[in-house]
Amino acid sequence: MMTIKKTITLVMMFLFSIALFGCQDKRTSNDSLTVIFYTAAGTTAVTPTTIPSITDFPKGNLIDRPEDPTAAGLQFEGWYKDKLTTTPWVFETDVVNSSTVLYAKWSYLDLNITYVFDEAGGNFIDDPITVFTIEDAFILPKADRLGSLFIGWILKPVDEYQVGDPIIKSTQNFNTDVTLYALFENKEYTVRFRSLLDGVSNPTIYTVEFASDILFPVLEDTATKRFVGWFSLDGTLTNDWGFQYVNGEVFLGKADSFNEETQEWNFIPQGITVYAKWEDK
Repeated sequence: MMTIKKTITLVMMFLFSIALFGCQDKRTSNDSLTVIFYTAAGTTAVTPTTIPSITDFPKGNLIDRPEDPTAAGLQFEGWYKDKLTTTPWVFETDVVNSSTVLYAKWSYLDLNITYVFDEAGGNFIDDPITVFTIEDAFILPKADRLGSLFIGWILKPVDEYQVGDPIIKSTQNFNTDVTLYALFENKEYTVRFRSLLDGVSNPTIYTVEFASDILFPVLEDTATKRFVGWFSLDGTLTNDWGFQYVNGEVFLGKADSFNEETQEWNFIPQGITVYAKWEDK
């Protein structure tokens, strides 16, 4: 009896072994492969789009070219067999004989900066950087303008600026072309008044913003004198009163000299003293 049971057990083990090896042979012959598309760009500045892997791929076959991945500020150059992207994968001839990783090759795009000054103008103090890549962190140029303090570069036209909007200092974190607008703040200057007439007090010191409208005090006429206006020079002795500051016109600072050729005054943005001119009634 024991002999029969032993014989049956040995037969079953033999049959199980045959079945097991048969399954293993079948699995080996039908092995499926995986193709992974590695799109990382080697920079933290951007994250490229991903391409889905191919699974259950039959050995010895060509693979279809997938859609190109994209990344802001980068140009996709093709798929390669190695991490160093020295050997390209040729989709027309290369076949998959084992699970494979294909590596995306990237190059940097040249990105452009456009600088905009508003109608009041401005000038660069430093040579402006106009081309950069996503790996660059160039410091943006400083600018100046007569009678103004340069605040920095912003991402919207000046008339849309709101306190708290970011001031851009460098190209860091930009991955597309960018337009930057120069933001200035007009300086304020002190104006002192000299009445030049006994019995008429000097008006209080006045503060005026550069390029704003002039709004100087108007002195009352006296019994014998009529107030003419405020001038840049004391012409009491010389009768040379220089430039007249007229209310409603734009304040540009000190009237420094008169250009005979252009028939215009040259101004220096600074505080001034103005002198009252009177005429007899």
